[in-house]
Amino acid sequence: DWPVSGQDPGANRYVSLTDITPSNVRNLQRAWTYHLKPANGGDARLRMSQDIPLVIGNTMYIVSPYGQAIALDATTGAEKWKFDLPEGEVPSAQARGAAYWAGGGGAPASLIFGTNRGRLYSLRASDGKPNTAFGDNGVINLKTPEVMQTGMDKPYILPSPPVVYKNLVITGAGPGDD
Repeated sequence: DWPVSGQDPGANRYVSLTDITPSNVRNLQRAWTYHLKPANGGDARLRMSQDIPLVIGNTMYIVSPYGQAIALDATTGAEKWKFDLPEGEVPSAQARGAAYWAGGGGAPASLIFGTNRGRLYSLRASDGKPNTAFGDNGVINLKTPEVMQTGMDKPYILPSPPVVYKNLVITGAGPGDD
């Protein structure tokens, strides 16, 4: 598993792989490929992604700079589900990543991430549908008058993935770059 963007709550960024050694690393081969850019056209420009995929069990979760959250089978690369963000939204700051919450108190396990419009989304990890136990049908608008004291027209992004501690979502905030 790689349940948080830094691999563990202490941001170790390292996992011990005893099956891969200096003597056999040259034998590794690509297992599968998944293209984030939608094949159905849209704008032709490639968008930068800084997403650190999360892996829970056999599911890999990705937030895409093309306005999607995606769950893949980690073994085959087959798509399990895809959620399209509404109104041209994209995950914040070049899609740096999401947080995983294991669920509790009757609420399902969820994928949590911010967008370029200052919204915080919670999607059910099982099927990518909005987690209705979170915010307003799975969304919290972080751009409130109390936060946006310099003006509601100013950009607001989450420059890094949220962190989940128990039942609390912790985020940073930054000026927008769009």
